Amino acid sequence: MNDMKLFFTYLVLVISLIVGCSNQPGRNSNTFYIDGKYYELTDELLNHYRQSWESGEVRGPFRTVLEENDRRWVMDFISIHQATKQTHCKTLSLLGVRKRIEMVDTINGKTIRAKMFDEEWRIDACGVTKNYRAFNPEGSLNLNIYEIAASPSGFASDEEYDH
Repeated sequence: MNDMKLFFTYLVLVISLIVGCSNQPGRNSNTFYIDGKYYELTDELLNHYRQSWESGEVRGPFRTVLEENDRRWVMDFISIHQATKQTHCKTLSLLGVRKRIEMVDTINGKTIRAKMFDEEWRIDACGVTKNYRAFNPEGSLNLNIYEIAASPSGFASDEEYDH
């Protein structure tokens, strides 16, 4: 009896995760909320920002738990964020993606916990290393991202995803 109850609990959890992952905002979206402003971009303008990446495309050799559309959205966000900052950087390189062990961050005294995944994306923006946190916030199905300071544990290649 307990085995059957455990099986159904597991089945409900798996179905919830599948439904939750397939409904994440950000997929195929041209809308971005960056530094308190909404940006609704045409496909043409979005392609312009995508040219900031050295390879001209958003596929990197780095592993992430994100699917292609969400990975593209994160890289789009980063390119728009860098282009709209005072430095107006338009030359970007993806240096790495790694799983964040902490799964928690504090900004302005507010604790922000991740639910299903938490990643640190390291980029080179016009010769300056920048770090971004891409994660699923606790209590939400959203994909969130913001610029962060480098994690104290560093960013060694053996800390990247290995699956």
